[in-house]
Amino acid sequence: MALHSPDDFAARIDQMLANFPVRPTIDSTTLREIVTTMFYATLGREEGREISFGAAFLDKESIHAHPRSTDVWCVHQFENSYPLSIQNLVKLAGTANPKYSALILEKNDDTINITGIVRMSSEDYRLRRGEVVSNRVTPLGCLILKALGPARLEAEAAGCVVAEYNIGIIIDSTVGVLGGGPVYDSLIKFANKNKLDPATYIKAIRRTLLNVRDRARGSTVIIVSSTNLDGLSGGYRFQPPGRGLPEAILYASGVKKPPAGGAVVGRPEGGIEQVREILKDRYQKSEFLRAERVMSDATAFAADLCTIDGALILHDDLSVASAGTKIESVKPPDAVLHALDAHATEADMRSPIVGLGTRHQSAAAAAWRHPGSLVFVVSEDGVASAMLRPSSERPLLIWRPVALDY
Repeated sequence: MALHSPDDFAARIDQMLANFPVRPTIDSTTLREIVTTMFYATLGREEGREISFGAAFLDKESIHAHPRSTDVWCVHQFENSYPLSIQNLVKLAGTANPKYSALILEKNDDTINITGIVRMSSEDYRLRRGEVVSNRVTPLGCLILKALGPARLEAEAAGCVVAEYNIGIIIDSTVGVLGGGPVYDSLIKFANKNKLDPATYIKAIRRTLLNVRDRARGSTVIIVSSTNLDGLSGGYRFQPPGRGLPEAILYASGVKKPPAGGAVVGRPEGGIEQVREILKDRYQKSEFLRAERVMSDATAFAADLCTIDGALILHDDLSVASAGTKIESVKPPDAVLHALDAHATEADMRSPIVGLGTRHQSAAAAAWRHPGSLVFVVSEDGVASAMLRPSSERPLLIWRPVALDY
């Protein structure tokens, strides 16, 4: 797979932003300078620690015009501005945790300066993962660039991930296989077969894979299309299969009521009918949040099972068949295509996993041996892959890298 430069990443961001309804006011030259400087800053260390930080580019009027009533877009302006440089970014990195704060970048004439720090909200981070949030607080016209470790960058706008850069690999929504194409179609088919809400089913898969990525351990998740587990041996098998994820989907989609939570306390003011409506609303909101908690717990638990050396095997209703499963060595796939977009309308004959380790090779062998099953691999560095052999007469399709965030 060809590796890309920071300049390539800046060009991809610029290309992706062209489709945004509210495009951040940043020109190509400025974007390239910021991305390149941030890239080289991530290669340094501050007091022995890796560099990570957020940076927000927004025009001066918009920075201060955001409503302060929410008290989550809180600007801390420097008395003096500081030129954008590797040294200044490294020195200030510790003040701008990329989950909820960012250095403010402004362009005056031909100079890009660091003019302050803005405290944002971690709700934007949760929003990108498909979690429930009360409101989105970052201004629509703001471009957030994040340095997430050595040679790892991410660009966000309008509450969405625009593109990611991971050690030379560019990931963007064109490989968002959970939103369209053969992988998406297979997930929809599995959900319908098991009478589960398709959107919630896909959300459960997405959040499980995001949790796996957060653990930085690397893992393989296989959704088998039948009860045939040939070539998948050993590990810790569950009998009956663990139903944490299917139950969470039923709760989150409203098919079943979630486990009872704490009592709704405190009698509101008003007449009997008004009180009844207020208490009903409180209960419904409480029920919704309990369902969300179950989903969070179930996807986190599934990701914890992935930390056992071996593959996590899920039935097509997402019940857990086994963890720490060994994929028996078989001959490599006879025919592999590297899908270059979510729908696999463009493909390359060169496999994207050539030169990668045992995890990817054995995952490809499992996908080849089990047509119709879905295989996801998340590397320790956070790059995700998806594999699917649609039928026994078709070649193996591999998508790498795959976008997981919204």
